[in-house]
Amino acid sequence: MLPEKAARRTKWGQDMMNGRDIRHVLMGVSAVTCVVAEAPAVAQLRNFDVPAQEAGRGVAALARQADAQILISGRDARGKRTQAVKGSMTIEQALDRLLRGSGLVARRTAASAWSVVPDQSGTGISQAPPATVLAGVQNEDDDAGRVIVVTGTSLRGVQPTGSPLLQIDRRQIAESGLSTTQDVLRSLPQNFGGGASEGTTFSVRDGSEQNVAGGAGVNLRGLGNDSTLVLINGQRVAPGGSNGGFVDVSMVPVSAIARIDVLTDSASAIYGSDAVGGVINIILDDRYSGFETGLRAGVTTQGGGQFMQASQSAGTAWRGGRGSIHYEYRWQDRLDVGQRAFSAAAVGPTDLLSSQERHSLFATVSQDVGGATRLFAQALLSTRDADRNLNNPRLRRQFIYRNSVVQVGGSAGFTTAIGNGLDIDGNAAFSRVSTEGDRFQRGASRDFFNHVVSQIGSANLKLGGRLFELPGGEARGAVGVEYRRESFFDRARERTIGIVAPHLRRNIAAGFGELNLPLVSADSDITLINELRLSGAVRYEHYSDAGTAFSPRLGVDWKPVGGVRLRGSIGRSFRAPLLTELDTSTKQAILLFLPNPASPTGETLTLVPATAPAPDLRPERATIWSLGADVEPRFARGLRLSATYFSIDFRDRIAVVSGFGRAFLDPAYAPIITLNPSAGMIAEATSNLGFPLENLTEFEPEDAEAIFDQRTLNIARTRSKGLDISIAYAGTIGDVRAALSGNATFLFKRDDQISPASQALDSAGTVFNPADFRLRAGLTLGHKRTSLSLFANHVGGYVDNQRPVTQGIASWTTFDATVSHEIPRDAHILGGLTVSLSIQNLFDSDPPFVVDLGNSAQSLGYDPTNANPLGRMISVSLRKSW
Repeated sequence: MLPEKAARRTKWGQDMMNGRDIRHVLMGVSAVTCVVAEAPAVAQLRNFDVPAQEAGRGVAALARQADAQILISGRDARGKRTQAVKGSMTIEQALDRLLRGSGLVARRTAASAWSVVPDQSGTGISQAPPATVLAGVQNEDDDAGRVIVVTGTSLRGVQPTGSPLLQIDRRQIAESGLSTTQDVLRSLPQNFGGGASEGTTFSVRDGSEQNVAGGAGVNLRGLGNDSTLVLINGQRVAPGGSNGGFVDVSMVPVSAIARIDVLTDSASAIYGSDAVGGVINIILDDRYSGFETGLRAGVTTQGGGQFMQASQSAGTAWRGGRGSIHYEYRWQDRLDVGQRAFSAAAVGPTDLLSSQERHSLFATVSQDVGGATRLFAQALLSTRDADRNLNNPRLRRQFIYRNSVVQVGGSAGFTTAIGNGLDIDGNAAFSRVSTEGDRFQRGASRDFFNHVVSQIGSANLKLGGRLFELPGGEARGAVGVEYRRESFFDRARERTIGIVAPHLRRNIAAGFGELNLPLVSADSDITLINELRLSGAVRYEHYSDAGTAFSPRLGVDWKPVGGVRLRGSIGRSFRAPLLTELDTSTKQAILLFLPNPASPTGETLTLVPATAPAPDLRPERATIWSLGADVEPRFARGLRLSATYFSIDFRDRIAVVSGFGRAFLDPAYAPIITLNPSAGMIAEATSNLGFPLENLTEFEPEDAEAIFDQRTLNIARTRSKGLDISIAYAGTIGDVRAALSGNATFLFKRDDQISPASQALDSAGTVFNPADFRLRAGLTLGHKRTSLSLFANHVGGYVDNQRPVTQGIASWTTFDATVSHEIPRDAHILGGLTVSLSIQNLFDSDPPFVVDLGNSAQSLGYDPTNANPLGRMISVSLRKSW
């Protein structure tokens, strides 16, 4: 371990690394359980005007006015009516009045989410285990409920058991002042900025070089863009980039987002491949009703990077159905190295951020059929053009990159109730991403052409619902099957390197099942077991080109007393090889002498197969477990504290071991060296080459004394441990609404091994890797129709280990502020207008200076994986509801 880094580690972090994991997990849980101050907590007041009506309509109307998630099933609403609610009160008080005498009760499931169910005790509003998402069941009247995409489970009516789930809703996005989907996700401490992002386009780390069009991926836990599963409304999206390695979230219109769910836990048992670091589920608004226009513009005080954005949403509802459409346009100007002091030494023109122009369109429609069946369809179309300049002094060349990305996708399906509490769900989905571009040398003609197409088509069918009664409630289960077809085609390869690229395809068949068992409820009257719930899930997938994967998961929720939830989970996740990682068309082989002190001659005739996958390349596999606690004290209503300890063992990682010149000089290379290879091994290494054998000797391959395997192998390993802590509070100070939030990640260690024989290197808190500590905390104050939000973003100091003598890199803290005012709808012609002023990086703090010794072109003066080059950004937003 680096001495500077060791000096900075806290005693807690050292103990974690020394193996005293469980003791410190319990200490963390105890701390969260005990750190609750005696403070008055008055819930937020809202104005309500809901007439007495049928229960489904009444609940939906109150949910709209409360701007909260309040769900009721059509079955529970049928035949019931709710009371009128009028006046200023809390959501809890409004629900109590609404449901009085109806035989229904509202159970709180999260800070701003409730589920309305039959009242078994007559007690009114009650507190249920904290959750972020609860499924609703569709009714013949759309206002009575809707199908909510459940993140982390395939079941309706239950929350993911044992897993931490973060939620960012539309209101939180507006209060943050962030203007793009990628900015919202990048603000998460659990999301590392390495890999594909606008700022890392010209880097060669973590696959960034494949991001030719300046897109943006998600990298939860820093395990790679391809190890985070990104969904849109629960459906997979075709990956972008020149290798099909990441889902480009910059193509998603932020104005169409209803919420974003972030599951930072093992999830392959539910979703299959890629859900190692976690799952991002972007829920686009499928129930918007009305007509809203949005305009936004922003400038930086240092120049460059300004943007303009416009959006239009329209939607309506009718008997048994609804439809909506959302359009968004965004233009962003380039940011040159000469416009920032920390990058002024770089040679321009070179863009820190590219110029971009994007159009996005999302449309959705749904309709009830026959009272028990709902049909739905949705589609998303986005196009983005990006231009970027690069000056490479090492090559003495200036390049201009011009790329266009077209993403189109959609899905259609049904859900139907078949009786006895069971439902059948089915859908088919399609997604396609085309990336096409050119590279020009300044003053010369085009010298490079890029055109790749990635596609996914899928269909699935699921049966699930209530199974039987347990002492804690209804057991629920689901079983299902899925078929998926993926393809990738590099249309430009023949024109660029002279090799005809194969049309890569594969088929995936999967079967899955899940069971949720509420063993104990509060009615059971068992000491220290207020509630106890177990869940189990399993998924089996077969890949036509990469074998099989079996992914089980177990979860447990335990409430020893009211307001305290302890949870844990353990599961196996996997990542299947990318289609491009299985491409054999570029296979090469080299025959040469390598230095070998153990050889009598001092060297060994070695055959080196390269740039192709090993014949037995298989999925990467991970074992992930977590322990956590959620505390919602009864004497501090509106306060929630959470802590989650996580451990990830990610093995059989796909990697290429480079540096064959040291093959016999470093013991780390031993696992990929075969001495005295057989004739069959030599034949396999030299067959079906995409290029002629490169023979640097006077011998033949059959004479090789060793094989150094530089192909793509399952050889690397990453082990990571850390702690997530969050806090949320909502209350009032007089007539001022107040909300406090905080989200922090401590990364105790991240051990990387390039091979089983290599030394494990702790990369946590080192340059171009995840920082030891990240935090985002905020305070929002509101009075009537005016709100003010202030957020702090902090990246802890870390170490630059690019040289033998390491150096410290300072921490970086920025502040964001947003003030908004809404004009009442009935005021005048400007009624329904919301005006917002946002300032990102309020004090114009430059990122810490870093010299990038590994950049293939030139250093840009900062670490783009842990910082943002924009500086202070001031933006004004107008949003008008007509």
